[in-house]
Amino acid sequence: MPSPLWTPGPDRVADTEVVGVCELLGLPPSFDAVHRFSVEEPDQFWGLVWDRYGVLGTRSDEVIRPGPSLRDTSFFPGSTLNLAENLLDAAGVDPGTHVAMSFSNERGPVGSWTLAELRRMVSRLQQAMRRAGVGVGDVVAAWLPNLPETMAVFLA
Repeated sequence: MPSPLWTPGPDRVADTEVVGVCELLGLPPSFDAVHRFSVEEPDQFWGLVWDRYGVLGTRSDEVIRPGPSLRDTSFFPGSTLNLAENLLDAAGVDPGTHVAMSFSNERGPVGSWTLAELRRMVSRLQQAMRRAGVGVGDVVAAWLPNLPETMAVFLA
């Protein structure tokens, strides 16, 4: 097996989310330990994920409703959240300077949008959808090219 091209130093490893989660849970600092805990104590693990990463939404008391298979398992049943709201929140960053999306094509970089620009685009698209009568529970489908505007449509 070839050797790694790069290995992070101890300071960099100590500053990772895996190590932070291990410290919170009193586990040895390793991905394997976090993985094992997530499998053995899924309620605790996923509850910690919701709280630690500040998921925006309404969380019910039930974290996991196991099913006969993973596909049939429900995570946070009774909870509600808006994926776009969570992705566009980005607390702690300057939306005017924080690059939310960079895009390129086969010739190289094409451009980028700041978080503020992405939020404005999503807002305009969301308002247009509402004016067109799209509401909660509706399904919107589109055949779109792989462009930044496609991601904005998805978030709207």
